[in-house]
Amino acid sequence: MPSPGVDPLRNDRHEKFALQKSAGLSAKEAYTAAGYNGVGGQAYVLLRRPDIAARIKYLRTRTAEKVTDAAAVCRSEIIESVRSRRGRAMDGTPITNRDGEVTAHREDFSAGNRCDEILAKMHGFLIDVQTEENLDDMLKGKDLSALREQLVSEINDLDPNLHKQKKVKHDDLVVSESDELAPKGLQLQ
Repeated sequence: MPSPGVDPLRNDRHEKFALQKSAGLSAKEAYTAAGYNGVGGQAYVLLRRPDIAARIKYLRTRTAEKVTDAAAVCRSEIIESVRSRRGRAMDGTPITNRDGEVTAHREDFSAGNRCDEILAKMHGFLIDVQTEENLDDMLKGKDLSALREQLVSEINDLDPNLHKQKKVKHDDLVVSESDELAPKGLQLQ
């Protein structure tokens, strides 16, 4: 026996109601779209029927699976395209002599590096950081001691090797003359 909700409902209106409800319409909207007229409260009676509820659940699950599959295919196609472009950029453009013979290749390191950057971002290795102007706006009027504590905490959380070494402490951070936070010994520009 198939799982509940797999087979279409026998009543055409019930099936239309389930399809419309699984597509995101409200119960009343799905009720009207299925061809019913009258009191919208009857829509909630339909929702409570086990066969209709199972069909709606099945249809929603199938939709979610299709969206997930499409996203995975799209992502893999993008990754493959970027890898292909990187290969072409690093293989280079052929340089020919007057006789048309290939004598060398001119690699496009800039394009290759950009492809590497895109791939790293797609795999979560790189994140975009805020610009200095945005950071300055965020820091205006903040308590430097609290910021120092937060920075120490985040440094210790982000660096997986710090647990093997000495933890960064509050005193390891200094405030420069321009009120910028930095580890001791690091020169700020």
